[in-house]
Amino acid sequence: MKLCPIQSGALTFRLTIPGQATHAAMRWDGISAIEKFNIINQSIIELEKERHSLFSVEYYESPERVAPINIGTIKGGEWHSTVPDSVIVEGRLGVFPGEPVSDARTAFSNHIIKVSNSDPWLKNNPPIIEWFEGQFESGQTDINHSIINHLKEAYNNVNNSNPIIEGVTYGSDLRLFTNHADIPALLFGPGDVRLAHSANEYVEIEEVLTCIKIISNLIINWCGE
Repeated sequence: MKLCPIQSGALTFRLTIPGQATHAAMRWDGISAIEKFNIINQSIIELEKERHSLFSVEYYESPERVAPINIGTIKGGEWHSTVPDSVIVEGRLGVFPGEPVSDARTAFSNHIIKVSNSDPWLKNNPPIIEWFEGQFESGQTDINHSIINHLKEAYNNVNNSNPIIEGVTYGSDLRLFTNHADIPALLFGPGDVRLAHSANEYVEIEEVLTCIKIISNLIINWCGE
């Protein structure tokens, strides 16, 4: 278990990439939206690398894994013998700690426009960008705040070792406390985020019991001040 006082943000987006349908037997007379998506998708991979080169953030496991961009769903085409005239993809754009949501959206939108302008078809038929569902800001608590020091002490009392302090690459409710209520917050608890949102999601019972001891220790020390 790690102490996590910093979280990246995550913005859900939808991209609709247009094509031009025709019978597959005459595919050269059409424009495959799937082929055009390939151009966009490869550029998004490069955008992720580019954005990480522009930001310097402490307390993350890797400086290249702070604000990932992911395509999660793809829907395209109507039939195997028709050139697809549309591809719709949905994904999430990572937001760096301290980066305004509006700046992240603008960076992504400008990138899609730039890539589209380099392709004759997409220049005149640009992808449509929509922002929907989860729109998570980044958030963080000062690493020297007393609540963090108390939790570090409680962790040490139970485990006889110092905890790892690390930022997380996913959105959470931490941002609501730090950004909108001016309340310091951090993430701490059992489980592995790699197992989240998947089949057979679970946490180790031993981790739960250890976490109970640490938080109980924290409450006693914090309230005893």
